[in-house]
Amino acid sequence: MTLVFAGGALGSLARYAVLPHLAPSLASIPWALLILNTVGCIILGALLPFFDAHPRHSLRLFTTTGLLGGWTTYSSVALVGAELIRNHCTGRAVGFLALSLILGVGGAWLGEQVWLPWRRFS
Repeated sequence: MTLVFAGGALGSLARYAVLPHLAPSLASIPWALLILNTVGCIILGALLPFFDAHPRHSLRLFTTTGLLGGWTTYSSVALVGAELIRNHCTGRAVGFLALSLILGVGGAWLGEQVWLPWRRFS
């Protein structure tokens, strides 16, 4: 549990430090949030096959649940979606939520594809 806490703290601090330096929100779409979450999903997709091949339970907990869990912030995705709906921007909300899901799943898949050629050497 300490590893998850430490990883989560580091991931959250990293997100807090990086978020203001990314692309600003355009047309009510928070691009910085989409970028952070997509990058986190790509990294997670790349790491999970490694951890499947080399089980290191404590390192996996620290990295995936902790660090990347703190880095990505899907509760913010839900909050932005709810705010858009509350502001009568239902179309934008649906688009933003769909884009978040597509980029997240696509990023995880892309990350896994990066690892696959190296799997035979592990």
